[in-house]
Amino acid sequence: MSVASISARSQQGMESSAEGCVLWSTTVRAALRARSDVAIAGRRDVSPRSGRRPAFCDLLANLHLHLEREVDLDRVVEIRRTSAAGEMSLADAIEQALPALGRSGTLNVLLAAYSLAAPLWQIAHPPKGLADAFTEEPEVPPEWNLDFESALTRLVTATCVGLLFESTERNQT
Repeated sequence: MSVASISARSQQGMESSAEGCVLWSTTVRAALRARSDVAIAGRRDVSPRSGRRPAFCDLLANLHLHLEREVDLDRVVEIRRTSAAGEMSLADAIEQALPALGRSGTLNVLLAAYSLAAPLWQIAHPPKGLADAFTEEPEVPPEWNLDFESALTRLVTATCVGLLFESTERNQT
């Protein structure tokens, strides 16, 4: 495959990732507005899977590691502007739902969701051959079968609880 076609393919992946980010932001903001219990909404609806685009989670695993390195710098910056707009809009909505987090805590929740989504998606969705091999492998317990959305929700919830606790502790001193 030529360098130009690799770059074009990587750019396409980056553009899809930016679209996924905007969709994720829109979906989560709508979910937060619809909830009466915003504390729960703020924790559970932050999952990137909330956008219902599994390719987005798949792209997260490769975005910074590979795709950005294979695309023209000016185009990367342009695409990242689109992503950043969605991310900041999402951060605003989370901060409104969970004001005790503050801006820093809100950005940490997003960072955790992004950082956890990429590897959890890969773990929960191994290639078919590998998944089949794991069913035969006695050293891989069946309870290790990971449900992506519930695992990510648990971990983002734990992140929110920890950050809220930290914020409460800081405000009491």
